[in-house]
Amino acid sequence: MNVKCVANINSLLGECPIWSSRDRCLYWLDMYRPAIYRYRPEDNTNEQLPLKGPGYVSSFIPRKNGGFVLGTSAGLVTYDESSGHTSPFVDPRDNKDDTVFNDAKADHMGRLWVGTYHESEELPNAALYRVEPAGDFTAVIEGFICSNGPAFSPDGKVLYIADSIRYTIYAYDVEPESGSLGDKRVFARLTKELGFPDGMTVDSNGGLWNAHYGSGMVTRYDPNGSVDFTLSIPAPYVTSCMFGGPNLSTLFVTTASSDANGTKLTPHADLAGALFAIDTHFSGLPEPEFSG
Repeated sequence: MNVKCVANINSLLGECPIWSSRDRCLYWLDMYRPAIYRYRPEDNTNEQLPLKGPGYVSSFIPRKNGGFVLGTSAGLVTYDESSGHTSPFVDPRDNKDDTVFNDAKADHMGRLWVGTYHESEELPNAALYRVEPAGDFTAVIEGFICSNGPAFSPDGKVLYIADSIRYTIYAYDVEPESGSLGDKRVFARLTKELGFPDGMTVDSNGGLWNAHYGSGMVTRYDPNGSVDFTLSIPAPYVTSCMFGGPNLSTLFVTTASSDANGTKLTPHADLAGALFAIDTHFSGLPEPEFSG
């Protein structure tokens, strides 16, 4: 499979690619700058959208009734892409000032699942939160140092979530109607040489695709947790991935070039921070939207 650089903009921390079938484009973020981008495959353009207010933007989820919800330094906020304005929605962190929002996904019932990480990545103070459309929230999993993902199986009955600092991807059975979780089980363990498990997505066959931060690759796991194959990405800090394009068969991959202070990561590559696209023989799934 051919890996193409489609936006070489040297983003500090490219994150959270989300394909919008409605808009026929890929939205993605630079968490540290912060910036929101819209990439259109049909004319190979990447534009930066207006954004006013937050100190960082870590996640970007479309809303069913229009607009988006963002994970930011000010909590979860709603966002209007035409004006760039944000409005407060809810902050489920409950005064945990040492935690930072990270990846998020909506489930098939229109709920939002958003994780956090401990700011210095040392203490197990982070969590995964389930947020209802009306704004009620629950900390469904606690004790993370750095949560990444989440992703859901095609039928919505399995949740995948990584604790990156522990090099582990976990799986939980989900009761779709209530959103309650079963017991935790280990889905896959990585080693330091393979990098930290980062953002992920699921294809229509139930395969889990996981970005490896620090080792320049994406791995596809079979639903049983065994490695199917890996893809080499020409940037060492691979952060997330998402299927998109007209047939949902293009895997888009985000990468990073710098840390939170703007210091270049080592090892560095010329394409660090770029957005990549890979035409695959797989197909993704339309991403659910948040009902709030």
